[in-house]
Amino acid sequence: MSLRTRRADSRSISVAAAVAAISVSVALWLSLQPHRLLDLYRVAAWASQWLHGAQLYGATTDVDYPPWAIVTLSPLAWLPARLLPWCWVTCNLTALAIVARRLSGSRRLVFFLLIAAGAMRTLNQFTLVSLAFAVVGTTAVTRFSPVWLGLSLIKPQIGGVFWLHAVWTRQWRLAISSLVLPGVLLGVYSSRAHVSMWEALRAYAGSIGVQYGEVLWGQTEVTSWLRVLWPYAAPVLVTTAVAVIVFATLARSRPQLGLSLASLLSVRHLSYDLVLLLPWVATLEGRAQWIASALMIADPAAILGIVAPGSTIAIHADRIAVVALWVAASVSLKPIGRPVQ
Repeated sequence: MSLRTRRADSRSISVAAAVAAISVSVALWLSLQPHRLLDLYRVAAWASQWLHGAQLYGATTDVDYPPWAIVTLSPLAWLPARLLPWCWVTCNLTALAIVARRLSGSRRLVFFLLIAAGAMRTLNQFTLVSLAFAVVGTTAVTRFSPVWLGLSLIKPQIGGVFWLHAVWTRQWRLAISSLVLPGVLLGVYSSRAHVSMWEALRAYAGSIGVQYGEVLWGQTEVTSWLRVLWPYAAPVLVTTAVAVIVFATLARSRPQLGLSLASLLSVRHLSYDLVLLLPWVATLEGRAQWIASALMIADPAAILGIVAPGSTIAIHADRIAVVALWVAASVSLKPIGRPVQ
C-alpha cells in the first residue's frame, strides 16, 4: 500500500469517526427527550407489575411484549426513574458497539460507519439489544450461541429474522435449542403471574389481537400505498400476495433477502428495517457504503418536510428511502453461507 493510499484511508477513517461522533451525539439528545422515553417507562412499569405477581395480558391491557421479554427486561424495574434512561441508552450504545465490532472485524472505517448508521432513532428502543444478541449468536457458533439467539427473541421482529435464517440454512441444532431459553423464561413468567404457560401464551395472543387487530391490517409500512392502489381490496390479502411474490422472486438465489424484503410488508416500525440493514452495510465497500450509511443516518421526511412541507413525497420519504435500501440490498448482497464453525 502506497503512502498516498494510507493517507487517504486515514482521512476516510477520521471523517467516519467524526460522523459517528455527531450521529451518536444527536441520537443521545433525541433519545433522552421525554416523549421518546414513553416506551421505556412502559416496559419498566410492566416488568414491575409482573414482579409483583400481576398477569399482564388480557383484553384490557396494552402490553405487547412477549412474556419471555418481560422476564428478560425485568431488571429495568429496579432502576430509579431518573437513572433508567441513562442506563438504557448506555446499554444500547454498548450493544451497538458489539454489533459494529462483530460485523466490521478489523475494518475501522466500517466500524465507525456502522456506529453512525445504527445510533440514529434506536438508542431508546429495545431493537439494538435484540440485534446484538442475534449477531453474537449467529456470527460464530459456540456453546452459548443458542442462548444469545434465544435472548434476541425479546424482539421477534429482529431476532426472528436471524432465527429464520438459521432454519433456512438448516442449522437445526441452533434453531431448535435457541427456543429452549424463551420456553424457560415463559415458565418463569407463568409461575410469577400464577397462570399456566398455555394460558400466558393465549392471553398474550389475545392482547396483541385486541391492540392491533389482524396481523397485517393497517399495521404495515406500505399498506397505505396498497390501499390507495386497490381501495376495495382487503389490505391483508393484497399485502400477503405482494409478500409472496417478492419472496418467490428471490427464493432460489437469495432466500434470506427474499424473507427480509418481504418483511417490509409486515413490520410496524421503519427503525426495525433500518437496523436489519446493518449487516448488509458491513458488506459494502467504497462509495456504496457511504451512500447507504448516509441514507440510514438522514431523516428524509424531516428534510423534505422543510423543502416541500405537506407533499406526498415528504410524507412517504422514509418509506421510499427504506424500500430503496432494501431493493439495493436484494440486488447487491451475495447469498450468506453457514457461520464459521
